[in-house]
Amino acid sequence: MSAYRYPAERIARVLASAGTLGVAEAARFHGVNAATVYGWRRRFGGMGAVAIERVRSLEAENVRLMNTVAALEQELHKLRGAGRTAAPSSGHRAEPADISRAPISLAR
Repeated sequence: MSAYRYPAERIARVLASAGTLGVAEAARFHGVNAATVYGWRRRFGGMGAVAIERVRSLEAENVRLMNTVAALEQELHKLRGAGRTAAPSSGHRAEPADISRAPISLAR
């Protein structure tokens, strides 16, 4: 799979010509696969180049935020697990540490 990202202007041109020529002919004319054009049409619809760039930046930000949330959830899971201890030999259960009010560091 290629890691090449087409410029937003080229995507907009291909989608505009796909509306007039048809997907197969526009794909052949612009030198891209028809499946790529169908994917762009599904993802970007009738957007212009500026809107395509905006969608791409929002998608990248969404991925970054989801990764941050996942890292914080892992840290929280570790903190909650650290408060639990094995039962002492006297037969009494130890109470888990109350970490509900413990601050979570966002800095790495």
